[in-house]
Amino acid sequence: MRGGTLRTLLTRVPEWGSTTLPADKSEITSLLYHSRGNHRKRELRAHMAKKYRLLPEGNGLYRLEALKEFSTSKEGNVVIHKGDLGGLVSSPYNLSQRGRCWVEGDARVLESAKVTKDALIMDKAVVTGRARVTDRSWVGGEARVEGEAQISGGAAVLGNAVVRDGATIRSLAIVGGNSIVEHRATVERGATVGERARVAGVAVVSGKDTVLKGDDVFLGRRTSTPPGG
Repeated sequence: MRGGTLRTLLTRVPEWGSTTLPADKSEITSLLYHSRGNHRKRELRAHMAKKYRLLPEGNGLYRLEALKEFSTSKEGNVVIHKGDLGGLVSSPYNLSQRGRCWVEGDARVLESAKVTKDALIMDKAVVTGRARVTDRSWVGGEARVEGEAQISGGAAVLGNAVVRDGATIRSLAIVGGNSIVEHRATVERGATVGERARVAGVAVVSGKDTVLKGDDVFLGRRTSTPPGG
């Protein structure tokens, strides 16, 4: 093997970098053998760390299939078994291989949306756009999380609720019914928004004793908190 060719090969092996060329041919062979072995070990470890693989479903979507057993953050710590099928995604980017996050049933995570940590998307819920669902948060029912919405801190979006644009639902807040949270609005600290309520603008709904329901419309820069909250 000529030096130039070997140098080109060495530059393709990250752990060697600009290592000085070994003088002995047997040493070169040994280095190449161990490099291939280490690469295969890394590939094997990466494969064993994966909790799911993707099965083509058509229309550019993929069905999740669990590769190992793990429990979700769902009440009762429901166990996903190896071989169980989950919901649909557009690509591996949509669901982290780390943590206990999962997409189940007929739920979908599409486009550039991302589900991480211990979050759970279930029933017929849809998470799309550039939305993020993380921590121990849930999205279920036929709820939709769209745009650049952020769901975190154990929050839940249920029923037929819609959270969109740059809205944030966090810290154990619950959004359900046919409610809409949009624009840059925030629902947090255990507050509940339900029925046909709408929260928009840059409004903040905060506090576990705060409940918006009926046809309430909460707009602008106002902040709602429970007494003494």
